[in-house]
Amino acid sequence: MTASEVDAATEPARWLLEAGTGGIDLTQTHALARAVVREAAERWPHWWHAELFGPPHREADLALLEALTRA
Repeated sequence: MTASEVDAATEPARWLLEAGTGGIDLTQTHALARAVVREAAERWPHWWHAELFGPPHREADLALLEALTRA
């Protein structure tokens, strides 16, 4: 695996970790705030079909984002 492939594969986790260092908005149930979920959907549009479903509302709407937060 090349360095660029490693960077691409770990980019979502690194983005979430970097966002967390400055404080990340959570809901009252300690889930990611809607704005964070929507930013993830904009960064990785293949995670969510906005044209079919509209913008996501919660981290559970994006299976990969939910997996990252539970890891």
